[in-house]
Amino acid sequence: SYPLGVSVDGIWRIFRVWAPNASAVHLTGEFNGWNTSTAPMTNVDGIWQLRLVGPMHGQQYKYAITNGGLHLRTDPHARRHPLAPRRRLRGAPGARPTPRNSGHNRDLE
Repeated sequence: SYPLGVSVDGIWRIFRVWAPNASAVHLTGEFNGWNTSTAPMTNVDGIWQLRLVGPMHGQQYKYAITNGGLHLRTDPHARRHPLAPRRRLRGAPGARPTPRNSGHNRDLE
């Protein structure tokens, strides 16, 4: 089982989100000018994942989930939950985020 949310593996930032009913998921954020089509994620049994290189510490991001329309969703497992509608990556290089909960997230269905 792989952790949901963002994990760090050397130079890689690995994003994973559970969205079993999605037809496509892309990562969007400050790193790509909030473009919802340039960072496609791969579906592995309902868990969508993407590996990106580089320091993205502190940058805001969301998941662009296609499921009968395009829905921008915050990461339910993000380590930092600001009051603003976007999430920021947080943690020292090499740190692994701890999921806030491991339960079902209805927003991602």
